[in-house]
Amino acid sequence: MKVVFVYSRMSSSRLPKKALLPILGVPLIERVIQQLIPLGKKYKIVLLTSDQKDDDDLAEVAVRNGIDYFRGSLHDVAKRTVQALKYYRADSFARVNGDCPIQKIELIEEAFERLERLECEIVSNVFKRTFPYGISAEVMDGKTFKSNYKHFNNSDKENIFNYFYRNSKGFDISCVILKQNSFDRSVTLTVDDKKTYDRMVRLFEDQPEVHKKSISEIVKIYKTIIQHD
Repeated sequence: MKVVFVYSRMSSSRLPKKALLPILGVPLIERVIQQLIPLGKKYKIVLLTSDQKDDDDLAEVAVRNGIDYFRGSLHDVAKRTVQALKYYRADSFARVNGDCPIQKIELIEEAFERLERLECEIVSNVFKRTFPYGISAEVMDGKTFKSNYKHFNNSDKENIFNYFYRNSKGFDISCVILKQNSFDRSVTLTVDDKKTYDRMVRLFEDQPEVHKKSISEIVKIYKTIIQHD
């Protein structure tokens, strides 16, 4: 089974409860999930959240949108992932961050297909960045993840792909590269704090269907918006 794991929790340190903050009236995490729904024809979509009471509301969002949820350790995200991989008997999985409201599902599909076709261990458009922050496609072989969990340090347990990127020579990683390099440190298509949340709200107010536009168009629109900060 191939699974798309959507990671979210309410206890964000920089912007608490950001997962439920509205963007055009739709909670952030729900906007992410809704964009991923078409992937449900090929892959299992699961919201991975913590077992803390604060995250009960996130589980309800999953149910409301017709997808599974799985709950585990708050801080050991890697352990939560290992447990979910075993529960769903997943051969491979994609990581989707629940604070990125612009999803490009074709990238996730491409990553799964490349993982299978090349028989590699990891497919990523993050390891060598040509895509802007917040447009991510990271897919990994389940056995590779589970067998290496024991080597993770505390930071790796929260940033679950870091161990593999740091030790990249030991793993077969295929990088998804954008022909027209659109990586720009000023462009952050994710909700990390109040400032980036406000920017994302303005982006969607200006372009409600922004996720359907090309990467270059999105970057151009975003840069126009931040000029007014």
